[in-house]
Amino acid sequence: MSDPAASDAADHASRDPDTPWSETLERGGCRVAETTLASGMRLIVGERHTDPIVAVLVFYGVGSVHEPAEIAGVSHFLEHMMFKGTKTVGKGEVDRLTALLGGQNNAFTGKDHTGYWFEFASDRWTQALAIEADRMANLALDPVEFEAEREVVLEELAMGLDDPWRAISQDVETLACGDHPYGRPIIGTKESVEAITREAMYAHYRSAYAPSNATVVVCGDVERDDVLAQVATAFADAARDVEPLPTPEPFESALVAPPDVTLAGTSPAAEPAAEPALRSGPVAHRVRRTWPDEGHRLCIVWPGARCGDVDDFALDFVQTILTTGRNATMTRALVVDGDLCTYVSTANDARAHGGLFWLFAQGSNAAGEAQLEASIEAQILRLAEDGPTAAEMERAMGILVSGDAFESEGVSDVAEQLGGFALDADWRIALDGGERHRAITADQVRDVCRRLLPFSRAAVGWSLPAEEGASASEAVDTAIGAALDAGDDAGVEAIEEGGFDDDASDDRESNDPVTS
Repeated sequence: MSDPAASDAADHASRDPDTPWSETLERGGCRVAETTLASGMRLIVGERHTDPIVAVLVFYGVGSVHEPAEIAGVSHFLEHMMFKGTKTVGKGEVDRLTALLGGQNNAFTGKDHTGYWFEFASDRWTQALAIEADRMANLALDPVEFEAEREVVLEELAMGLDDPWRAISQDVETLACGDHPYGRPIIGTKESVEAITREAMYAHYRSAYAPSNATVVVCGDVERDDVLAQVATAFADAARDVEPLPTPEPFESALVAPPDVTLAGTSPAAEPAAEPALRSGPVAHRVRRTWPDEGHRLCIVWPGARCGDVDDFALDFVQTILTTGRNATMTRALVVDGDLCTYVSTANDARAHGGLFWLFAQGSNAAGEAQLEASIEAQILRLAEDGPTAAEMERAMGILVSGDAFESEGVSDVAEQLGGFALDADWRIALDGGERHRAITADQVRDVCRRLLPFSRAAVGWSLPAEEGASASEAVDTAIGAALDAGDDAGVEAIEEGGFDDDASDDRESNDPVTS
């Protein structure tokens, strides 16, 4: 929706005292406003008449962060059950009707919210409201379908456990988040999914799937006052009083001291050898797992920023400067010009209550663990010490603005951005045309690297070939342990600075593509 060619003068905000709508924000041919119904339902309408298409999204302010640990995964499981019939329509009817009308539908569950979306031609979009209002009020949760779908979820979970990237990323996310529910997988665990009863899911549904916890986003070839009337009528029978969901505790990262436990399927690992000058502090949180292939997979996560905070936008620059495109500094140094890894990427994962900053790298056969980690840290420290150059800031700004415009071409993309930002921060962010990014300075990028991205705040995870992972980890641990037992501080220092020969990974070849 953001149009990089549009001038700031093209934007306007106005309020009509005779309507219930908030100010209207306009950019790139889309006029967006918000209102709240008497039931507490939030409605955001984006009028864009360029194509005869309408996207309807219903967001609920409930995700995995709101779940009790003993039934973790219930929000995702419930998302599945929303397609399995209501008291008025049978299993598969939602998909059948959507196909009959030539539309599309889907759903997703996240850490902070759950969403359901439809895309229809503009002469039949109200069918989406009828479907969603029925599901909000009349979900059947048929016992037979409930047990059958539990098996589907468990199979999905098992498939995920067969993904080495998902396994190691879950390891480091658990280290980073500690006891906070952000550290739990959205799908839950085998034990928690098996523990979910129909009664527990129904209670979750009745408390979370109510108008007062819903945000409806309608975007496309519509008139907003007509949308308001249609939504009010469609959801009139769904209104009910519910207690607000408890607000999750603020996310405070666990990356302050070494963990007390070893994760199942993993082993603690000593700090790999590295040049002291490249260390911004020892990595206290480190995990290593093995995998039955030849891949050398590295996953690092740092505590990041809340969605919509200034640090969120500064970290977007860090991500873009380091790893977006072949000319990104880290990609060029490690992949294009160097031979340290075959792939490297970063992701700014900003969330409603606090975020994470991720790095994924597929090690090549030319570098050991310590060399790759040190090279990654050197790229981050360069930004932390010197800050980005003017050319790097200009390149990143161009990529961020053009990427925002590309992701806003379809009305469904626009609606998803509006709803996601509405629940996690402020829907107006989706319409700022890059203004918040333009306000970020090189000094702010340098500052956010200094504060948030030292290795002393990181959780580092390696997934290595089975034999090598065991031998390398045990060898390093044994050497350091022996030196400590002997009181040989110099020996420990020598091992940590490279005196120990940990080259077992140098001759391994990786053919695994990054899938995370």
